[in-house]
Amino acid sequence: MIPERVLFLSPSFFGYEGDIENAFVRQGSEVDYFDERPSNASWAKAILRFGRPVLNRSIRVHFEGILRTIVGRRYNLVLVVKGEVVPDWFLAQLRSVQPGARFVFYTFDAIKNSPNCVQLFPYFDRLYSFDFEDVRRYEELELKHLFYALDFTPGPVHEIRKFDASFVGTLHSDRFAFVGHVFAGLQNTYRFFYVQAAWLFYVRRVFSSRFRQVQRTDVSFEKLNRSEVASIFRQSRSVLDMQREGQSGLTMRTFEVLASGSTLVTSNPFVAEMDFFDPERVVVLPASGPQDVELFRRQIASLAGDGQMPPGFEIHSVNAWVSGFNDPRLVESTEEIDEDRS
Repeated sequence: MIPERVLFLSPSFFGYEGDIENAFVRQGSEVDYFDERPSNASWAKAILRFGRPVLNRSIRVHFEGILRTIVGRRYNLVLVVKGEVVPDWFLAQLRSVQPGARFVFYTFDAIKNSPNCVQLFPYFDRLYSFDFEDVRRYEELELKHLFYALDFTPGPVHEIRKFDASFVGTLHSDRFAFVGHVFAGLQNTYRFFYVQAAWLFYVRRVFSSRFRQVQRTDVSFEKLNRSEVASIFRQSRSVLDMQREGQSGLTMRTFEVLASGSTLVTSNPFVAEMDFFDPERVVVLPASGPQDVELFRRQIASLAGDGQMPPGFEIHSVNAWVSGFNDPRLVESTEEIDEDRS
């Protein structure tokens, strides 16, 4: 059952919140989207993660404003993504004024990285996570993988893939060393490391030894736009991916790379559990990189593939991801919870 009206709360994350909203609209839903963060400045994001009480007043003002904005509106679905900032009092009030809505939670981060959401679990009818380990650890969570945006499609079969390997992503954990080690045995490569702000880059260099080898010329404080990233992937035989520390879920890159018809090179062993796993399309490496660089180089050269996405991979598109929230079981779940509360 397609929800007529959706209230969608999510942090801004590289424009993917817009992809989700647009997918709901394409299926016929009307969507009201609100950023869960009161500010997306890099300093505010840092405070929200490590010193949230400092912004408690701003958080309250922000969510009181959302409640005022939606007065009188009736929703069929309330979707909260990540819940890093959403306060419990907000959800309590929202449930009281939206008794007919299904409340659904989804997170694309590990709980240990964003623990605020755990206290929100009782307010939801259904809860999902992309993280394999968290789903095993929290009985309330169901596994739901991420998706690829529609920008990521294979190029023409005859298109030349000029890069042996490429990497596009945020600088974090041991990514810089991982990419450097993997690229060492390859001829034509492309790398792009994004850092959210100059001050953050220099703070990391001072306080973390793993970033001291990273030079200013190795990073960019400006993002590549989506079409640029998609174009790079279509020009690459293989694309590297390394998940954040503490995460076991498959990143967005996993799905974008395969949708682009490239070979995925990842440090995440959980990809082997997926139905689309094919050693001809997916290479799993330890986080330290390939043990035999020359063997890896020959392996990548031999995995040119057909340049197309895996058969049936459309089920991992953002459209399919959104349609999963139309599952009639969600309605049954909501009815059961309402009966329990009555």
